[in-house]
Amino acid sequence: MKSFFIDIFRRNIYLLLAAFVLFISGYFLNLYFSSDASVGVLRRSIQSFLRERQEDFTRVTHDTALLRRLSAGKYSQADLEHITDKKYAIFLYTPDSAGNPALSFWSDQRSLPTPAILDGPQNTGFIQLSNGQYDYIRQTVPTAAGRPILAVALIPVRWQYYISNPNLTPQFVDHPAAEERVEIVASQTEFPVRDYRGSVVFYLQKKPGYHAPAHNWPIPFLILLGTLLLLIIIRFALGAGEAVIYPAANQFVARWVPLKERGFINGLIFAGVGAGSGLTPPLLTWLIATQGWRAAFWFSAIVGLIAGAVWWYTARDTPDEHPAVSEAELREIRDGLSYAPISTSQAGPGTRPAISWSAIFGRRDLPALMIGYFSFGYIAWIFFSWFFLYMAQVRGFDLKASARYSMLPFLSMTVCCLVGGVLSDRLTARYSLRVGRCVLASVALLATAVFLVLGSQVHSPQLAGVILAGGAGALYLSQ
Repeated sequence: MKSFFIDIFRRNIYLLLAAFVLFISGYFLNLYFSSDASVGVLRRSIQSFLRERQEDFTRVTHDTALLRRLSAGKYSQADLEHITDKKYAIFLYTPDSAGNPALSFWSDQRSLPTPAILDGPQNTGFIQLSNGQYDYIRQTVPTAAGRPILAVALIPVRWQYYISNPNLTPQFVDHPAAEERVEIVASQTEFPVRDYRGSVVFYLQKKPGYHAPAHNWPIPFLILLGTLLLLIIIRFALGAGEAVIYPAANQFVARWVPLKERGFINGLIFAGVGAGSGLTPPLLTWLIATQGWRAAFWFSAIVGLIAGAVWWYTARDTPDEHPAVSEAELREIRDGLSYAPISTSQAGPGTRPAISWSAIFGRRDLPALMIGYFSFGYIAWIFFSWFFLYMAQVRGFDLKASARYSMLPFLSMTVCCLVGGVLSDRLTARYSLRVGRCVLASVALLATAVFLVLGSQVHSPQLAGVILAGGAGALYLSQ
């Protein structure tokens, strides 16, 4: 069983990975385009490039030999290209004869440091110049010659020209799309942009009235596709888990239960099915009404995990493998079985018993068994899947009344399963195995047909619910 589920997981892992990739893509696209999240993303991006250039300027000022060559005009072509390739402007000043700073080198001609930058009390700050908004850094670099060099960096944050035309539009540096989403403000907001030392340079805020563009259709498409794939995976896993329940129950009965007790044990197993199905509608209805629809899924998942864990811990494939089965119990089980099951320990690891398919399909009772189980399974599926909707949509019950009347068939199944199991064992003991197993099932299926016909014809919704519940009980007498 463990290898079965591992094999299913390996074969379908690509669906899970595809759903994960689609969800992640949709999440990040939504994060980028949504309004408030977009401001946070832009703030981090702008802050990152600003810090990167501030730290780069700090590294430049540590290279005093390069600064001396640049300020003295003795730089090489490589020195010039190294400085002019940077995405910010560098200005070097040396003191003149009067001690005032005189410009000796510049790497950009689009702007010049103002006297407030050169003589102001702050070495860093944010300033509006003629062509936009800049972060500036001023640093005095001592030299061996005794004449310090004043180095100034102008790091453009946003271009804003006095003349506006299609080629000179206001925009954030390196973030053209940010112009329509955010604006720079001096007042405090929840989106501060800080320099490499942690000081606030300026604040961002969402522009009034900005919303994510309507043409961002890939976001809901990716999320919808990822959700669809995830639902397919979950439904497949649910079906794979449900598919083994009845075969496993049959194997359990065949390997563990003596012939004389199998009717009752089968009835007990299917009584649990009926009891669970009967208690589920009102319980989930109450959960949905009081806690919301998600609580119903969480509750069902937790109950399933607990039941699976308990069964995994307590159950074994054969009585021989169970440590709690005594020798006396083991002899009683073996004496009552119709055949001697092959335990996994006897068969050896990696071996399987031979299956004769020709013997299986050559049996004359196989078509009758298939027809009987088809009749049973189809009607049972109607009760499990559609009875609640039938009572609500066709018979006109509200949610609570439909849940109450939907309990009746499953409670009837619970009682009749136990009664049918005991009755089957007694008929088998008194008459024969054929009477106990086949005749009882045939009569029960015939009674089910009568109940279904009568229940579909009566006009009273309440009476129809009771009669159809009788049909469900008669159906499970055959189990």
